[in-house]
Amino acid sequence: MVGGAEYAKELDKKFELFFGTSKNTDLFLNKISGRGELNLPPKPVISGCDAHSFEDLEKKLGKTIKDEVETTWIKANKTFEGLKQIIYEPEDRVKIQEHRPEDKKDYLIISEVNFIDDSFLTDKIPLNDNLTVIIGGKSTGKSILLRSIAETIDAMEVKSRLDEVKLPNYKNTIKDFQVSWKDGQYHKKNEENTAHKKIIYIPQSYLNRLVDNEESETSIDAIIKGVLEQEQDIKDIFEVLKKNHRHLEQELGTLVDQLFFKKSDLEELLKNVKSIGDKKGIELEVKKLESEISVLKGSSGMSEEDLRKFERLARDLSALEREYNISEYDLKKLKILMSEKLQLSASELETFTSSLKGRLLEYLSEISIKTNEEWIEKLELEQNKLELDIIEKNKSLKELREEIRPLHDSVMQFSAINEKAEKLQIEVKKLKEIEKVEAKVNTLIFEYEITLRSICESHQNFENSLKTAKTEISQQTSISGDLEFDIDVVSKKKIFQKDFIELICNLKLLTKFNEGLLQDYSEKFNINTDLPKIIKGIIEGELNLKSSFSKKEAVIKLVQNWFIFNYSIKYNGDNIAEMSPGKKSFVLLKLLIELDNSRCPILLDQPEDDLDNRSIYNDLVSFIRLKKKDRQIIIATHNPNLVVGADAECVIVANQSLDLSQNESHQFEYISGALEDSFISKSTPVLLSQGIQEHVCDILEGGRVAFESRRNKYNIV
Repeated sequence: MVGGAEYAKELDKKFELFFGTSKNTDLFLNKISGRGELNLPPKPVISGCDAHSFEDLEKKLGKTIKDEVETTWIKANKTFEGLKQIIYEPEDRVKIQEHRPEDKKDYLIISEVNFIDDSFLTDKIPLNDNLTVIIGGKSTGKSILLRSIAETIDAMEVKSRLDEVKLPNYKNTIKDFQVSWKDGQYHKKNEENTAHKKIIYIPQSYLNRLVDNEESETSIDAIIKGVLEQEQDIKDIFEVLKKNHRHLEQELGTLVDQLFFKKSDLEELLKNVKSIGDKKGIELEVKKLESEISVLKGSSGMSEEDLRKFERLARDLSALEREYNISEYDLKKLKILMSEKLQLSASELETFTSSLKGRLLEYLSEISIKTNEEWIEKLELEQNKLELDIIEKNKSLKELREEIRPLHDSVMQFSAINEKAEKLQIEVKKLKEIEKVEAKVNTLIFEYEITLRSICESHQNFENSLKTAKTEISQQTSISGDLEFDIDVVSKKKIFQKDFIELICNLKLLTKFNEGLLQDYSEKFNINTDLPKIIKGIIEGELNLKSSFSKKEAVIKLVQNWFIFNYSIKYNGDNIAEMSPGKKSFVLLKLLIELDNSRCPILLDQPEDDLDNRSIYNDLVSFIRLKKKDRQIIIATHNPNLVVGADAECVIVANQSLDLSQNESHQFEYISGALEDSFISKSTPVLLSQGIQEHVCDILEGGRVAFESRRNKYNIV
């Protein structure tokens, strides 16, 4: 006699489904210990109401026998073939519970779509709440349908995705298109829509191109940043960083303006020096005139003592006049300085909270008042000293002039000496003017260098602020279960090469030195050593620019922020940089979808083109099966695993016939149905000639094998 356990095992082997309750479900799905150890495959559990009369039927239909609160929910067409699907998908196709499974919010579900165009079938095309796939041969309109849905709902989403990886849009456009939502709202392509709905649209080849886009801030960066900002502390860090960078941009704009103003003033002063004359030539002329005067004085009959006294007094008078002029100039500048207040910068206080910022501003104001009072006191003290000094010098000048006058009158008796002396006086005056201008030039050169250094320091602060933020953010490394990240600050070398060197610089006219300097800077970004040289090269015209860019535009472009955060992503402990291109693309897709909390519909255009077969079969199919329970997914595909393996609830078949010989009435036509739809018909239109199952097998390479694999997954005959 066979024991009870052995008998139950034998029965389990024979039957494809069991009647039970929700308490039995996990056992027969091998989610708890028991059957799995016996190598028995998962099997569906259903519950009936055990109705014996019409009254029972009305009362109990859809409820379990025991407590009448649970319903058996089967996801399938209302056919026997539909019912059979629970054998192939025992976990996802049948549920025993009170409420409808996988019930999503109506405002997040696209219920149906339709073309409004003579070339397309205008019938409404229904979509499923879970997974809808669009299949068809090449150029049959599957991608047109998917992109039309996306553009009608959110044209900016489509444009931004395409622009982000430089993908072209379709040249041919449709006349109009309508998307209807389950909550009753709708979008029309050519109308201004009041319904503001979000979607995630992933174009064909987008993921591969995103993998290669290392130096730009992509959707992946935005999503990781969004996840990190769920922590208020980190959100505050990003906010402060944004404010700092805006402040730096404004500060750099002002500093660059100042640099060019000072350069312009400097050039103007140097022109003034040239207009006065050549300093070296004037100095030689002064020596020449002094020598000639000396010779003339020797022959004038004046005593040696008188001549020496005259020369000494003349030198003293000249020196004293120069000192007097300098003191007058300093006093004038000092009075201007006294009319201006010292300004203490409050820009660094803008990032503090309002209450603390208020107190700090009060402290700063108090200090500013005290500082200005002390400053004025010091300046007044210096003013008094200068005024006394000027009075003393003026007195000395009068005394010297009185003393030199008798001798001067004697000397002036000689016309030749007088003429030479006048010429000497003119040349000496020129020298004084040149010395004054040179003093201003030296001051401007100093201020120019200080401004240039400030520009380099402010530019360096882009990188410094990112590094400071990185240190604080790096304490958070996990973003979602099997996904981790690391963060680093990197320079956008390729973008600098493209957007500055190639776009702005005239490469044909660059010297080897300048070309080497630029290339070296683009690799190492040695801001303290190389940046000043490049800026000076631009301003001095040594670094040639394209005619469409001014020197100021080039400098502003040069000192913009060339630094970004680079997020290094790990999936199950593996660094994305070391993954195959297909695996990388899957991880990026997982990031885009899994870390978006909006639960909006996801539209994928042939994602298999970005993945390798192993990633599709092992990763993507499982991921889609899991995510379709939480949100609506619509995929245009030519891969059978994404249709059959992912157990698509709705399959849309697309077909194009230029001469309409294969279609019913339009160039592009569509038909939709469930995977279990299976029939062969003699109908002429291709789409009506067979069921969805047959279309999948005919259109998708490996479609028949996919159905067989699904059927044999649990050794079902």
